[in-house]
Amino acid sequence: AFYIQADEVVPEWHHETIAAACKKYEKDEKVEGLLFDYLHFYGNYKYVADHRRWYKYEVRIIRSNRNISSYKDAQGFRVGNRKILVQPINACIFHYGWVKTPKQMMKKLNISSQFWVENAANQTNQQFNEAFDFTDYQSITLYNGKHHEVMRERISAHHLDLELDVAKKNMSFIDYILY
Repeated sequence: AFYIQADEVVPEWHHETIAAACKKYEKDEKVEGLLFDYLHFYGNYKYVADHRRWYKYEVRIIRSNRNISSYKDAQGFRVGNRKILVQPINACIFHYGWVKTPKQMMKKLNISSQFWVENAANQTNQQFNEAFDFTDYQSITLYNGKHHEVMRERISAHHLDLELDVAKKNMSFIDYILY
């Protein structure tokens, strides 16, 4: 089963790799899921969050097994309390959940706070503000790669003139050590 959320996209140049991995591990019962790399776009389509608190990998394909269930907001999958056994593959998910206007982002965070105890609005201390402050980040980097075809029209219509400083790092001492 391929689990994907509405704000995630699989680049078409990874489709063959994914299909090959599914075929390769189809009969291997020790592999319960496939682990993808993640890119979290932040603010617009040219910045990627690269702080350690943004998950770098996530399971998005799982074996068809009634004992496997999603964990929290699909932050992994479990069989009971045990994480499933996964195989990393050379494919990436593009996550666009943080690409919105400041007002849209704040609205999303305020609505999501109704459903999750530990939610993004509370974590950023911006809940109930009118607009999200995209300059309040730990670490970002420029994305110099291409985007997939399904996003071309949306990206060309996106007019969020957001300029962020990739040199700015807002991290604790331990963050710097682990960065």
